[in-house]
Amino acid sequence: MKENVGGFDGAVRVLLFIIALSVSIMTGQWWWSIIGIIFFATAVVSKCPIYRIFGIDTNKTKKVSH
Repeated sequence: MKENVGGFDGAVRVLLFIIALSVSIMTGQWWWSIIGIIFFATAVVSKCPIYRIFGIDTNKTKKVSH
């Protein structure tokens, strides 16, 4: 799967991870941390399976193949 999560999108996902983790800690509802981990993982690997299903690509950098 090619990278389809761009820089700004990745930064927003990391911010959402921090928010979800904070909500999880404050409320004691563990499922918020699962949502946050998903956001963080997709930001780190720059790949989002849901984006692939819908054909969305926020990654503007194109790799040159030789």
